[in-house]
Amino acid sequence: MWGFVLSFAALTPLAAGTFMVCSGTEFTLTAGGSGYTAYEWSLGGSVVGTSAGLTATHTLPPESAGAAETRVYSLRAQDATGCWSDLATHTVYILPVPTVSITDPISLYCANENVMTTLTANAGATSNMPAGIAYTYTWTGGGTPAGNTLAVTAAGTYQVSVAYDFTNVTLDGAKAACTGTDSHTITPATAPAAPSVTIN
Repeated sequence: MWGFVLSFAALTPLAAGTFMVCSGTEFTLTAGGSGYTAYEWSLGGSVVGTSAGLTATHTLPPESAGAAETRVYSLRAQDATGCWSDLATHTVYILPVPTVSITDPISLYCANENVMTTLTANAGATSNMPAGIAYTYTWTGGGTPAGNTLAVTAAGTYQVSVAYDFTNVTLDGAKAACTGTDSHTITPATAPAAPSVTIN
């Protein structure tokens, strides 16, 4: 009597992941592991890719540009025996481009007065953002920067760039190097000539 032994190759486990990308940025999710002969990527129940890498772009529509959106991709892989692995999910957060504005507490500068003010960069409110994301502020044009503020002592044009800071976020990768910018120009108004005084 003959005996039959069925052997199955051990599939390397597929790991789930969390990724962040900027709206309109092309990104590629690449499957890791070894021993696979076929792949199947799904989004929303529909198969969207059958190779080791999946390239996609998600652009937020204008009406929701102030809110992040989430896409959950599922990946399974098949080995030479024809067995499929369990599904691994990959959460991709689509982040809007940061919006920023600069406020100045002084509304009028006069040419015969010293310029002295502190500009403040205000990042626009964004909903549905993953916890832990902060902002980095980069000022140009002079002055003394301190985070989202800039101490200014001269007329001129000052610009700030705001980008996402993922330092306190646990994730497997990011492709969200998008920035929002704004500028503010200080142009002192010409002061009137000193009045003359007569006595009659």
